[in-house]
Amino acid sequence: MATLEQITNAMLDVVMQDNSRIPTPSRFVIQAITQRYSLDRPLEVCTDINGSGTSLLELPDGFEDGFSEVSGVEYPVDDENPQPVDDMGYRMRRLPSGIRLQMVGISVPAGSPVRLQWTQRHADDGTTVADADLYTVADLAGALYMEKLAADYIDLGDASVSADSVSYRTKGQEALTMAKALRKRYQDAIGTTGADGDTQPAPAFGRLNQDQMMGDGSPRLIHRGGGR
Repeated sequence: MATLEQITNAMLDVVMQDNSRIPTPSRFVIQAITQRYSLDRPLEVCTDINGSGTSLLELPDGFEDGFSEVSGVEYPVDDENPQPVDDMGYRMRRLPSGIRLQMVGISVPAGSPVRLQWTQRHADDGTTVADADLYTVADLAGALYMEKLAADYIDLGDASVSADSVSYRTKGQEALTMAKALRKRYQDAIGTTGADGDTQPAPAFGRLNQDQMMGDGSPRLIHRGGGR
């Protein structure tokens, strides 16, 4: 895995700058890791949590409400013969005390483990970024820096005399052009770029294999089974 120092040095190479020109360059790397990169390629985690004698389970430490997602549940836990729980067999439930995982129709005995596959943000020290993504994240961090540099040039141009203003605006446009190129290179590497260079939109619709029966055993559709 990469380190914050390695990614920061790669970012400085990408934007052809050094530490003397960019105060605390690692802040752009941290922003890139914890925001866009974590959304595009979240860290996948596997954790065993213990039951408490009810259907409700405490979520693991680090589970971030609004970001983390449960992608799979195994119960009972069997390393040789995994026992995946169907998507209909568990759900997220929000309580006054916070969000919990609820098993549907199952009470997990106290101390009995349930295995969760879930996602979280990458560590801001870069140690969870795969080596293969080192320069990918560096490109994104470089784009963030160049966007900040462009904004700084525009501010300087607005506050200076007209001759200098033209020069600063030109430099600002050059910085924005480089930022766009770096961001596209990041998107290409992550796989979120369309043929025109823009981020691909989400699909207009998707398919879902949904159980025809409700939890109480009644038909999900309004028609009788024989009429479908």
